[in-house]
Amino acid sequence: MSPPSFASEPQVQYLHQVLDQVAKGELLIPEFQRPNRWDDDQRRELLISISHGYPIGALMVWRTTKSLKTAKAIGDRVPPGASSSPVHQYLLDGMQRVSTIFAALWSPPRGQAALPPHGDAPAKTRRLPASNPEHRRRTPRAH
Repeated sequence: MSPPSFASEPQVQYLHQVLDQVAKGELLIPEFQRPNRWDDDQRRELLISISHGYPIGALMVWRTTKSLKTAKAIGDRVPPGASSSPVHQYLLDGMQRVSTIFAALWSPPRGQAALPPHGDAPAKTRRLPASNPEHRRRTPRAH
């Protein structure tokens, strides 16, 4: 039996590293991904889980030399095009989570311009409640 033609190397990354990769065009969402379907409650629950330090699941990333069409927006922002690296990273699982986190938490490093908003994004975004006793009593849903 021949060895597999792929290599699997799980990597642990901090949240800010993933967000920076998205912002730099190093982590891309392929166009074939299904559209973002989460509602405000699901996005809110994810952010609450993060604030409580609960695990939010793994991401699956495909590293390849193939160049694919990518999503026009992540969350409500338009990221730059793909980086000039010969190896591309495509997010295969975790798009809803990454889009939610990116839209809610990413801010550009000092001196760098913010990413432009996507044309279909709402003009205003609702703020999440700072402290809501109802959310403290709930157990987090799996994401």
